[in-house]
Order: sequence, then structure tokens, then C-alpha cells
Amino acid sequence: MEQALLSIHIHFYNSASYTFQEENGDYQKINVCIGNVVGIASVKVESFADVKAILKLPWNDGQDYIFTYYLFEDVSRLVDEPVDHLKF
Repeated sequence: MEQALLSIHIHFYNSASYTFQEENGDYQKINVCIGNVVGIASVKVESFADVKAILKLPWNDGQDYIFTYYLFEDVSRLVDEPVDHLKF
């Protein structure tokens, strides 16, 4: 079923944080800021990305959804080590 976004209110943020539970039961808190270089861990390969935007959209179901925009590029010129590792 297709839906149109009914709200035009988009909120931009300089940072965001979230907590997730590791497979071993430990909790890990991740803080992400605009301009951070982060490691993106996938099943096959690890790559790096520059955080360009963090935004919140209210959706038609009444919930707010947070989105992050990353630019995947050669970020080795920016830092030697990533700030955080994100898991998807």
C-alpha cells in the first residue's frame, strides 16, 4: 500500500544517540554527530562513511522516525580511526 507523507515538518539535529543489545547481552550506547566518520559493519565488508545529516520525520502513523544520511567515501584522509561502529 502506497502512502504520501502528510507532514512537512522535518527536524534536523546535530547529534543522536541510541542503545542496542549485543548478542552476549551487553548493552552498548552509540553517539553520532554531524561530521563524524563512522565504521559501518556489514556481513561481508567493513566500510567507512561521513555523517552528513540527522533528521526526524513524523509519519502518518503518528510515530516519529529518525534517519541518518551518510556519504560513503574515502574518509581515510579525515581520521586514522573511526569514531563509532554502527551495526545494521
